[in-house]
Amino acid sequence: MKIYLTGAFEHMDRRVGFGNASYHIYNSMKELGLDVHVKELGNNTRYDADIEICFDQPHDYKFMCPTSYKIGYTPWESTEFMPAWWNPLHKVDEVWAPNFFTYNVFKSKLPNKRIFTYQHGIDHAYMPKLKKYNPEKPFTFLFIGEPYWRKDGDLVARTFAKLYGNNPEYRLIIKCTKMNTIKLKDEQGFWASPDVLYDNIICITSLLSPKQMIELYDAADVFVYPTWGEGFGFNPLQAIARGIPTITTTEWCDYREYVTVPIGSNFQTSPWQEIHPGGMYRPNAHDLARVMGEARENHRDWCELAFKNSFEVHKKFDWIRVTKPAIHRLKKIYENRELKILA
Repeated sequence: MKIYLTGAFEHMDRRVGFGNASYHIYNSMKELGLDVHVKELGNNTRYDADIEICFDQPHDYKFMCPTSYKIGYTPWESTEFMPAWWNPLHKVDEVWAPNFFTYNVFKSKLPNKRIFTYQHGIDHAYMPKLKKYNPEKPFTFLFIGEPYWRKDGDLVARTFAKLYGNNPEYRLIIKCTKMNTIKLKDEQGFWASPDVLYDNIICITSLLSPKQMIELYDAADVFVYPTWGEGFGFNPLQAIARGIPTITTTEWCDYREYVTVPIGSNFQTSPWQEIHPGGMYRPNAHDLARVMGEARENHRDWCELAFKNSFEVHKKFDWIRVTKPAIHRLKKIYENRELKILA
């Protein structure tokens, strides 16, 4: 059984979510003995895969073998599809989803299509640590997710500024992927980046290596992530696995029972219909302000709970463990294809 991987697998840039997942999926499959290859499209090249998996958005699916069994593997965050998705989704033999929220969306829209869930896992490098606040340093909140609007960095920045703006005892770090789109109003009503308006807000726009990301998490006392929805949600899982108290919404979340401080959310029409059609879960701003305001007071208890949950997360979302059901599914696909060929 020969498997070809395309899409995000062709890059495996571990500084971004798709690349990080691709790296671990490929290596987990190799470690479990699968004959798996990463191939790039090329002219006059002959390919002979039995099964192809393209990890990408459907409008970017690409496959190389006319006779292969084709799987589209796609994370998604809202309840409707992009218009350009329908045709490529109908063309693949099977669709895989990284979490059960995405699975349910695909199942409702493609009732006659085979749908399978292959969850993501956690890197062993995020080994659990019991977090302790150092009173000689500012109490630090960390948000990761700019410039993706659904993660609601604007809400985090506004809430922090209202609670702790320019208070040297508190700090907010905003980690962006190359650019920051968050803007707050100054006293004259002009919009500016929050790190310009507040001395205790830091914006990081550079891409960080996996080691640097762990160091960034370690600099935080609390991780805050009021997202409207995730196709899996690497960042909260990484924070929880490291033992960092984590504030996030949970309606989309496969690991909700391990979230340290869940906040409420309300299902509503997405405000970004061009990129996230349908409905999403709007985070409750009052909940977020309340728990961020109580964070320092409750930090010790939160740290103990986060540390306890970190071990459970590593057990349940170990990459080898989550990959085994996917390999079982691939073997079943291959066996069924072989039976059809023999018949």
